[in-house]
Amino acid sequence: MKLTVLTHVNFEGPAGIGLWAEARGHGVEVVRLHRGERLPEVAGVGLLAVMGGPMNIYEQAEHPWLE
Repeated sequence: MKLTVLTHVNFEGPAGIGLWAEARGHGVEVVRLHRGERLPEVAGVGLLAVMGGPMNIYEQAEHPWLE
């Protein structure tokens, strides 16, 4: 099974959940939305972790990927 981690800022990563997944033999894929990386196909996602960030939902002008 693969863990897909969605990140929203440069300093965020899979952290402890990535270690948890790797310890159990799961692959880890990081999708950096703030860098314009595309979401994977739903069929390829076994587990999903959506990380946070300091931005707010109304800040679409500064962070267009929020839409």
